[in-house]
Amino acid sequence: MKYDIIIRFNKRILSIALSIVIVFTLFPFVAPTHIVSAAERSAAEVLKPTVNSNGFVTDAKVLEYAGKEWYVIASGDTGVKIAENAVTRNIGETTIVLLAKENWSEEPVRFASTATSTEMGKYNGSNLQSLMNSYAEVIENNSAQGGQEKKLIAKRNLEGSETLPQNVAFADKIYGPTVSEATLWPLSGSEARLLYYAFGGSITNNNNWWLRSSSKEYNNTNTAVYCESSGYFISVSAANKEAYVRPALCLNLTSDIGASLKEVSEDVYVLKLHSHVFTYSGGAEDDVNTITATCINEESACSLDDRKVNLTIVKPARTVFGGSGSEKATLNGLEDFNSATGKSVSASDIKYVGRDGTSYDESTTAPTDAGKYTAKITLNDVKVGDTENGSVTASVDYEIAKADGSISYGSGSVEKTYGDAAFTNTLSHTGDGTVTYSSSNPAVAT
Repeated sequence: MKYDIIIRFNKRILSIALSIVIVFTLFPFVAPTHIVSAAERSAAEVLKPTVNSNGFVTDAKVLEYAGKEWYVIASGDTGVKIAENAVTRNIGETTIVLLAKENWSEEPVRFASTATSTEMGKYNGSNLQSLMNSYAEVIENNSAQGGQEKKLIAKRNLEGSETLPQNVAFADKIYGPTVSEATLWPLSGSEARLLYYAFGGSITNNNNWWLRSSSKEYNNTNTAVYCESSGYFISVSAANKEAYVRPALCLNLTSDIGASLKEVSEDVYVLKLHSHVFTYSGGAEDDVNTITATCINEESACSLDDRKVNLTIVKPARTVFGGSGSEKATLNGLEDFNSATGKSVSASDIKYVGRDGTSYDESTTAPTDAGKYTAKITLNDVKVGDTENGSVTASVDYEIAKADGSISYGSGSVEKTYGDAAFTNTLSHTGDGTVTYSSSNPAVAT
């Protein structure tokens, strides 16, 4: 038994949609015409689909990502995100939802991986889930743009239900346990429903493809849901239909990724992700205690303030011999510096050396004696000016002062009588002076 929900669309809108697809087909590799910089609209804003007053997507951009072309079917609060009960409902303002422009499976597959009627409508353990997982592994391991692309993935949780929903078109939960942290997933019926006004049969490339929504017809027959070129939602008894696989994916285009959006042809874009290229400076007369890494890659938007990140060496807190505070210098901005540059600088790399008459050979062990010292941090094999393998150093001078001298006895006065046994009165002192003893009456005590 077959249950069809037909959604009809206006011919004029369809002709516009088909025209857009023709543009995509004729001009896939035209040289870049425009780059959207950080000073202009954000990537998420530019990629927003057009929707009508009812929330249906009427036009969508195409984004090239991970070697594939995707329709941007939602961005921020616009698009399929507003689908009833849709799992993408809680995406942030910088998150976009992508739908593969083409089917990924070479051959159509059955939804189910078992012939048991009670299991055939379940996403968990289905052939569809298996293919989604294998495709997700490829996406997660892609090394495009230095591996930066995969950092954009915003994983989704697919909420499960052990009860099949009754409504084919609006069902969103998967039949089976909840799937956590899904990289790729099939659209729900409620999400796919909002696309027909834009694409009609063109989005399917004349092939049917699976949605994740299971359903139960009113005669309690287990079913699954798929799209086909005529623009219908169709539930098929016992999920015996064969259909293709077309993944959906979420990306989070937060401002700190440093992404510029390049338009390669009309309404076809590619994200140019920023890779830092640093030159280093430090030890300047007006700021000897700071190393500055400046990003010189201006081909895309850099997320660093003024394209710079600083590492500053700070003198030890201990200023007096035997005093409080650590004898070790510290590094301010260390975590941000390492994160941006990819370095693994550590406070244990700081070296100490005596100066101005203080004898202390260079060492990573901080001195504790009174004296004058220099603490310094050096980066080697970095780009400094025109030198590719240069060195840069930040340093700070400091002094450990002598402690104020003091002397005290265990007993302030001692009275003894001739013939008493010998005694000791303990002396305590600070400072590096020499203690000498003398008797005012050698005839009594020496």
